[in-house]
Parts: sequence; structure tokens; C-alpha cells
Amino acid sequence: MAVTKSWELSQEVRFGLRENPVPGERRREMFWLLGASLVVAAGLALVLLAKTEDFAEQQARLDHGELLHLNAVTDQQQLVPFLRLYTDPERVWSYLEGHRPLPNVGALARLHLPLANLKPYLCVRTPREFWR
Repeated sequence: MAVTKSWELSQEVRFGLRENPVPGERRREMFWLLGASLVVAAGLALVLLAKTEDFAEQQARLDHGELLHLNAVTDQQQLVPFLRLYTDPERVWSYLEGHRPLPNVGALARLHLPLANLKPYLCVRTPREFWR
């Protein structure tokens, strides 16, 4: 039986990389992406400025002893001036020893403290720790 050729190569086949044409819509996407990135970066910068606005005041309050850094408390007696409304500083001290480092002041809510009154006088990180 004879073999016949029923097709014929009419184009030359070239293997290799060739440049794909980029549609016009794709060229405009870069500018939109850049604009959106700038808006997000500006929003993050505004949040950072709002969070760090009163760091100098907080550091001064820490230095003068008006603010208590809960993760740096080394003695139960350091808690007493800040827990005037709460009569059991020993319970707070045992909680602090068992749960350090505290992620936030709200972690003390498990002890059913009057947190609304205490929160302005407590912190869990210094301004320097916040930046790190």
C-alpha cells in the first residue's frame, strides 16, 4: 500500500520567544495600580501619625510614674497606687505573672476590674517598643 501526503506545510514554523503585543488597556492598568497604592500608603501614614501623636506625652507620664507599664511590673507593690478602686492587687499580680506579656490592657477584663477607670493609667508597651 502506498503512502500519500494529504497535507502540505504552507507556513514556516518557528520555535522560540516572540514578543506579545500588549493591549492598550494593560498599559493604563499600571497608572491605576500606582494611584491605588499611593492612596493606601497615604492612609497607612495617617493611621501611623494618629497612633503616635501623643508618644511624647506618654513617655513623660511613664517617666513620672503616672502611667504603669504592665509588662514591666516587677513587684506587687507597684500595682497598689493604680488599683485604689480594686481591693485585691494580689489577684492582679498573679494574673500578670501567669500571662506575660499581655497583648493589651483589655486582657485584664478577665479579672472583672473597672477597666474604664483604670485604662488611662495602664499600658503594655512603651513608645519605643511600639516603633520596634
